[in-house]
Amino acid sequence: MECGIDDLVARLRLIRGSAVGSGSGRPEHPDPRLRPRLAGFLAEHPALRADRGHVEFLERYAGASIEDTEAARLVDVFGFPEASSDFAEMDGPVVDGDGRLVFA
Repeated sequence: MECGIDDLVARLRLIRGSAVGSGSGRPEHPDPRLRPRLAGFLAEHPALRADRGHVEFLERYAGASIEDTEAARLVDVFGFPEASSDFAEMDGPVVDGDGRLVFA
């Protein structure tokens, strides 16, 4: 059984403390203002386009997080602000020397 990004995000929303952003391609409540930011980010880091699943996630949801202090859990899928840490505000490099996204 294959899960698409929308199925995975629907499951994520069931987790206490989860937040999901609104990218320009989100099925409901899209935010077209993020389209140029994502395009600029991918132009700056073209190797990231090879990860089509992550690009689709950013296009649709822009970022996600889970913050559950009771369970001492913090998960942050970087993207653009609203539901996650913003790529533009990260300390240090966002992409390593091999063109891989740094997020852990």
